Formats: sequence, structure tokens, C-alpha cells
Amino acid sequence: MNTDLRSLAVVAALLVAPVAIVAAPLLPAQDAPPPPTIEYGRLTITGTELHEARFTPPFRTWTDGKETLHKGGWHVVLHGGPFPVRALDPILWLGDTPIRNYQREIHGESEALLFCVTDPALLRSERTMTLIYGEDERTRTQLLERLDPETLVRLPEADRRELALSELEGFTLKSVRADGRIGGSGRLADGLVLLAARFEDGRLQSLAEASALDGEGRLAKEVGALPERATHVVALRLTPGATELPPGTQLTRLPKGVELLDSKAISRR
Repeated sequence: MNTDLRSLAVVAALLVAPVAIVAAPLLPAQDAPPPPTIEYGRLTITGTELHEARFTPPFRTWTDGKETLHKGGWHVVLHGGPFPVRALDPILWLGDTPIRNYQREIHGESEALLFCVTDPALLRSERTMTLIYGEDERTRTQLLERLDPETLVRLPEADRRELALSELEGFTLKSVRADGRIGGSGRLADGLVLLAARFEDGRLQSLAEASALDGEGRLAKEVGALPERATHVVALRLTPGATELPPGTQLTRLPKGVELLDSKAISRR
């Protein structure tokens, strides 16, 4: 009889012990370390630069199943930051083209992102620039500054020949006056430049016949007083074989063979 009682006591102790462990008090919440906080939002950009560059290391791209090794091209340099290191990489959009290949550098006390560009057509002054981490819209940052091919920092001539770097094409409007005196400069391998007035609704109106740049890459026109309701003058490139601008053309719906080069507000002072 005493043996049975001792057995029952052992079983009862085993049943009670786990309950005591489960019921042990938890650490107070205030003693636990707070979770890390990450701030999201628009990024700070303090300046941009455009450089010819030797890519170190070179990288490959594939287009229509064809592999291309890129040893050189151009860097679009964004200064500012801090640029956080995240699971989603930063992407620079030039117009509607994403640039995903990039490097990080420290310039003095600020950070810099260097985006590698291999297509010179993406570096025309009319391209808008937007920086975003992946598809995180909270970080979308629209850059007010535009690319200016005339500020290009060039490599030594020997390096340029070795890398077979092409000259950048583009055209920049320098002056647009209400009395119709318009000037600009740039470089175009082919095609003509057409000047047009832009109205608030996006409608375009040709101001003169399309013409080529002179031997020094300049264009100067006197087209007469600009329309009162016009807000900007745009420079359009007509590729070989393109016709004149059809009446009523919208800036957002340019016909085939017509490309936007630059846009500048009309100075009415």
C-alpha cells in the first residue's frame, strides 16, 4: 500500500512540473530591445555629373539573344544621400528606360551612385531622370536637373579611341525670347531641327522650316513674335525621311520620325 502511494506521488509531480514551466512569468515588454526603424521617402540629391567611363569590371548585356561585352560608356553620377543599402537596389530611370547597373562611391563627406549607361541616345538633354528603389513608390525621387551633354567630363583621347566611345548627340535651347529670337547648340549626326511653340494643352505649332545645325553645332532663328498663348518653345529632331509637323500635333503623341530634343519656357521680359 505504501508503494502505491509513492508511485502516485511521482506521477503527480511529473504532471505538475510542465505546468510550472509554462506558467513562468514573461520578461517585461520594456526590457526587450525595440525593433529597428527604417525611414523611407524621397532621397536627397545634391548634384549630378556626366562622365565618360571605363567600366571596372566590364559587364555583359543580352539583346535579342545577342551577348555584348561593355568595357566603356558613360556614368551618370548622382551626389547626395545617404543612399541606404536595401534588398531592393536603386534604379535610375532615363525617360522610360531603367538603368540597373550601378556602383557606390564616397566623394568627400557625401555618397555617390554611379549608373552605367551604354546607349548614348539615353543621354540627350530631354530625358527626365527619376531615382527609385525597386518598385517602392515611397522612394521615387524626380530630379529637376536635366542631363547636359555639353558638361560631359571626357576621358583622355587615347582611352576614348581604345573604348570606341561615340560623341554624344543632343541639342539644347539657350535662349527663347517672345519676339521670336531663338538660339541653341548641340550635335546631331543626322536629321534636322524643327522649332515649335507649345501651348498649355500640349498642342504644338511649327514656327519655321526645319533646318540643320551650322558647322559649329549652332542654330539661330528669328521667327517673329511668338503666339501669346504659347508657354514654351520645343526643339524637335526630324529623322531622315520624316515630314513636317502635322497641324494639331500633341507633345505626348509625336508622329513617327519626330523626337523631342529640348524644351524651354518663353522669356517675356
